[in-house]
Amino acid sequence: MAGSELTLGKTIAKARRRKGWPQRDLVAMIDRSESWVSQVERDVIPVNGLDALRQIFPMS
Repeated sequence: MAGSELTLGKTIAKARRRKGWPQRDLVAMIDRSESWVSQVERDVIPVNGLDALRQIFPMS
């Protein structure tokens, strides 16, 4: 099915929603702009490396 693949951006958005975080809460936690988070979640811009993912979803 075209367009249904779970990309990294969509995975981040899904995990954020599962945690009950609006984008503005995630923005405050990671010190990024709401525009940046939105673009990452829509796969407009790539997440640059594992450090960015760790910043978004810390393993603690």
